Amino acid sequence: DKSSFSQQTLMELLIEDLEYKELICGEPSEHRDISEWNGIELDANDEVVTIDWGYTFESRISGTFNIQWLPSTLLDCVLETKMFHGSIDTAQLPRQLQSLFIHNNNFIGECSIADLPETLEYLHAFRNKLTGTLDLTTMPKRMKELDLGSNAFHGTLCLKHLPESLTALWVTDNRLSGSVDLTSLPHEMEALGLGVNDFCGETDFSRLPSTLLHLGVECTSLSGEIFRSKMDENFDLLRERSQVRVV
Repeated sequence: DKSSFSQQTLMELLIEDLEYKELICGEPSEHRDISEWNGIELDANDEVVTIDWGYTFESRISGTFNIQWLPSTLLDCVLETKMFHGSIDTAQLPRQLQSLFIHNNNFIGECSIADLPETLEYLHAFRNKLTGTLDLTTMPKRMKELDLGSNAFHGTLCLKHLPESLTALWVTDNRLSGSVDLTSLPHEMEALGLGVNDFCGETDFSRLPSTLLHLGVECTSLSGEIFRSKMDENFDLLRERSQVRVV
């Protein structure tokens, strides 16, 4: 039961299997308190609320990231482009987590949308090695951006019950298939990336949100007509190697 562990112990377990972890916590002989670790932010109670090991952090850090040891107090977690590997058991994520950026890594296995924290607003997990099917009908109600592009997800995709808070969804470059229903997308949606998948069939584009600025259907077998007069003047459409027409 990790609730009995101190924040210091949890963080040490979290990075236990990383290469070059001394770039985070210093040499073992230093016994640094987590308040002195790099890329860590604590709140007034000395509890971890932010982990930021992103693009600008040391690129040499790599290895197995033991996600099950993330402190329950964590709000924001950035692990971009570090060649981290391991699995993403979403049921073990901190239940008040608001953002998780784990793109450009080597995480494997399934990513259960149903088990994500209800507080989550941003999940960027593109360019990993995640697999399985995607049930987007169980997405957290506060979700604003979900990017699962460039993985190996398969199966069909239901877009009929997305949360109204969602402004951007990318599933580009996976192995998804079947038809897609675009008639009940969130009213404030700005970006939808469906390209480079095996989606197929005649598609009703007549009820796209007027707020939509980007739509990707490239390299699919989708067909149908998009009425440019109904779209924003800055609307960007990627439709190469599809049968989608603009009228």
